[in-house]
Amino acid sequence: MVRTLYKNVTDFEKAAEILSKSDPKVVLAHLDVDESPECSEYFKIQSMPTLKLFIDGNIDKPVDYNAGRTCDDFVNWCKKKSGPAAKNLEIKIKLEIISDNKVGVVFFGPKGAEFETYEKFAKVFDDAAFGHTFDEGLKSEYKVSGTTNVVVFKQFDEKRTDFNMNFSEENVQNFVESNSVPMVVELN
Repeated sequence: MVRTLYKNVTDFEKAAEILSKSDPKVVLAHLDVDESPECSEYFKIQSMPTLKLFIDGNIDKPVDYNAGRTCDDFVNWCKKKSGPAAKNLEIKIKLEIISDNKVGVVFFGPKGAEFETYEKFAKVFDDAAFGHTFDEGLKSEYKVSGTTNVVVFKQFDEKRTDFNMNFSEENVQNFVESNSVPMVVELN
């Protein structure tokens, strides 16, 4: 179950209706902190609106909402945080994953502990689109070497960077973060 705190209700109510029918089901709730100051204090709410996400009812580790304020923003963010973070790319792809994003990250490899590590990171990193494939044919087609690999495809710099470190959550995070921004940023 996921709950979030928000004061503006129009797009929020639309998103709540959509998410109540999604899989997994997501529950959105509005809390008036003036009427519940103990909640405001407990969750360290400093300004309004503040949105918090509680995955599986875990109130000890809320995730701060950091996306836009439209219905689509709410729905997309909640679905990413509550469901699979990486899309399954089992079908032949031409990396549509980056068509609407400047950065697409793809896991090529078998299901297992490394994939779970990748999924865990994909849930919390919002600046890229994530996908995965367990298909050896796609791995070969994209010339991915090694048993498991993560590739960052981007619309800038060298267009593609392959992960070549020991597979750990910290190494994957550092790799994706450092390869998700252009090396040179044009200033106006």
